[in-house]
Amino acid sequence: MHLIVVLPIPKRQAICKDLGMSELLFELLYYMKSNKQDIFKDSHNEKEKFEELYNTCYEVIEVMIKDNYRFKVHVGKWIDFVIEDVIENDAVARLAALKEILKGNQLLVKNFIREQLIVHLGDNFKRNQKPEKYLEIFRCFCIVDSEAVTKNQTNILNLFIKGLQGTDFSYEFKEEKGVLMVQSCLNKKTRSRIFGDYYKSAMEEVPESWAYMVEYINLLADLCYGRNKIVKNYLEKQFELRVLIALLKDPAINDAYVPVLRLIHYLYIEGADYYPVLQINNICKYSKLEDVPQINTTEAYNKPWQTDMKSLMDELMDKLSADRKLQPTIDDMEYNRKLETVLKAILTTIELGFWQNMDELAKIIGYAQNILANDSTSIIALTQLDIKKALKNELDEAYTRIKSSLKLPSKQNLLVIDCKLMATKIIECILDYELDLRVVTTCQKFKELTIKASDPDISKASEMQKAIEMGYTSTE
Repeated sequence: MHLIVVLPIPKRQAICKDLGMSELLFELLYYMKSNKQDIFKDSHNEKEKFEELYNTCYEVIEVMIKDNYRFKVHVGKWIDFVIEDVIENDAVARLAALKEILKGNQLLVKNFIREQLIVHLGDNFKRNQKPEKYLEIFRCFCIVDSEAVTKNQTNILNLFIKGLQGTDFSYEFKEEKGVLMVQSCLNKKTRSRIFGDYYKSAMEEVPESWAYMVEYINLLADLCYGRNKIVKNYLEKQFELRVLIALLKDPAINDAYVPVLRLIHYLYIEGADYYPVLQINNICKYSKLEDVPQINTTEAYNKPWQTDMKSLMDELMDKLSADRKLQPTIDDMEYNRKLETVLKAILTTIELGFWQNMDELAKIIGYAQNILANDSTSIIALTQLDIKKALKNELDEAYTRIKSSLKLPSKQNLLVIDCKLMATKIIECILDYELDLRVVTTCQKFKELTIKASDPDISKASEMQKAIEMGYTSTE
């Protein structure tokens, strides 16, 4: 059985806001924090209960404001208090509440995240036993509602990331004789190691080191998001595309696949040289029809199919072709995230004109169709018989499962929908290419038939061609 993570109910959130629940909760938190010594003065065995109550308050706050912009803006006035609580304690509930306050909160993230706060978080970063939580906070400063906050990205780079270079808190990847090497190990100086060996030792000895690396790469990707040129110019010197692709293909990549692909996506695919191409030519210039390419490709000087980018494109195709599953399921969110990330990268390469072979695009359409196809693993796992019986109300249990899985919104359902939506966008984009190709081909054929008119008099045919080019129609 899978666990359904239910989305918030706006009407109940509004009731909590009107009742002043957030004020009461923060007042309680402030009282407990200010009178901590007095609370435990007579009962030393109540510390665990106190911590549980304290964290429960944050759990309630997180649920109350979840995906509710107005409530988040309202709660934003306590942001300094929450940040200090997160710095003092590694409790998951506190960090989750802070991230929810910042998520989608345009007013707070764009206007009230200042350099002093970034410096303050950076000063506490190295002294904390769980430094990855600071990276998660910084990530919330970079993107809001799918829009890059350039000012915050640049400040985090200058005030935080650059200070990590050359320390145990940064990573350097390189290839030596075809072997991928990694330099760094959290809180422990080491020489360069084979990436596979590093992963094995991290899982067995220092698992927090691997968790930190995953968040570190995710943060770098978020810093590049939105074509931030300052960040890109700096990180391109630190991470070569060739090395990142080798890292992506390494068998030991495991759950770091998504962050590495995101870094490649925002650092190199959406590079300075590549911009969306025109997919449908509404007007074709008659005199230059012979020079029109089969597919509208990028006009950049560095053609992707002639660089290391070709290796990445092949990797994305191999990832889809090798995985026969290609079905987002409600039970496997990790697989869904990987599939969504791959589809996003492929869609971007199509929009930017990376593909010049229609046969390759046809294969991608086939993969996208497989993702859209319904099967027993998509959304809910029910047999056809169960569904038929449920629709007739003959099987109460199956009917309940259908109703709860399909009509009850959840994180799992939305992620499945996102994967299918991404597949739909890919198909639409490729069909636009095909439509353009059909228009151009038809125009080319028309010109050919015009020139090779049945009248043997070449001069007359030339006059007809000239008239067509001038936009006139012959009355003869």
